[in-house]
Amino acid sequence: MEQSVTVPLERAVSSRNDISSVQSRTREGVSQIFVYFNWGTNTYVGLVRLRNPLPLAGDSLGESKS
Repeated sequence: MEQSVTVPLERAVSSRNDISSVQSRTREGVSQIFVYFNWGTNTYVGLVRLRNPLPLAGDSLGESKS
């Protein structure tokens, strides 16, 4: 699950300039991704911009997506 779900999603969100770091945890059937914005970033705008690439990342997810 880590290689087929977590890694593609991490790549999609970590390419943003307003993100300072991305951490993740993967367990059986669950992938959690923590996104930390740079200090001073408008988090509302950051979240809206963060959601834009996610549908495209879904195309590259493995068979185990649900």
